[in-house]
Amino acid sequence: MRPVSTPAALRAPPLRIPHALLSSRDRLYALDLATTASIRPVCQGVSVYLLRAPETTLITDPLDLSLADLQQLYAVDEALPIVRANLVTSLDGQISAADGRSESLSTEDDRLIFALLRSLSDAIIVGAQTVRAEQYKLPVITREELVVARDESGREKPPILVIISRSGQLDTTLECLQQPTIVITPSTTPPEAIAALTKVVEVVQLTGEEISFHQIISLLRDRGLTQILVEGGTALLSAMLEQQAIDELCLTLSPQLVGAQGQPLVDGIAAGSSLELAHLVAAPNCLFTRYRVVGD
Repeated sequence: MRPVSTPAALRAPPLRIPHALLSSRDRLYALDLATTASIRPVCQGVSVYLLRAPETTLITDPLDLSLADLQQLYAVDEALPIVRANLVTSLDGQISAADGRSESLSTEDDRLIFALLRSLSDAIIVGAQTVRAEQYKLPVITREELVVARDESGREKPPILVIISRSGQLDTTLECLQQPTIVITPSTTPPEAIAALTKVVEVVQLTGEEISFHQIISLLRDRGLTQILVEGGTALLSAMLEQQAIDELCLTLSPQLVGAQGQPLVDGIAAGSSLELAHLVAAPNCLFTRYRVVGD
């Protein structure tokens, strides 16, 4: 591993990545390797080392990029359906802090990416346990630029919230249940729980005793909801990865150590998955990764 430490690195053989970061003593610079254009300082006191990373995009602080840049960075072919998960994780792989909330791991930069990915989605899938722990809010897009871009893409309404629940035990006074929401349950959910939920939201009961995420995704796509975002938590993401129902995994790496008090990113998966890095965005105090799931 060799640190790229001075602008003289511009004379080095080009790497096969369109963007990179290099440091010069106490400054971090952004470098467009495709054009070897001018470099610009991003933040103080950070050193970045470049390894061989073909076909990977490494980009600077998201707040230093325009929203149009970020939208292009995270864009997918809308003619093709996609299931993308987005979560924030501590350095030791926990997706919630000691208080049980992911919000405690989040940063201003993370909230920007969070809103952006929601704005690109038709439906947001979340587990009932996360809804309870986080007191989930409606997926309303408030940033004006994102609202305009969403309208221009033909998405006039906010993404619909889809809650996965085995028990059907949800507080019907939750804010997220006061607007159009779909709750999906297996066939074993108690009838009294179903009856209570149907008074406030749409309930879809699957035909089997186990939750099939491919069946859920198919049901959503039949409704024209093809761009699907998954926001956790542990049990939901683990089950979807095990059923090979995730196409992309976007992870924010937050500079915290939580320990055993948090919830792990995944748990109890019988077989792992292989992923490839699509891009990396480096903010002053966190990293944003986007991985494609390529198989077992």
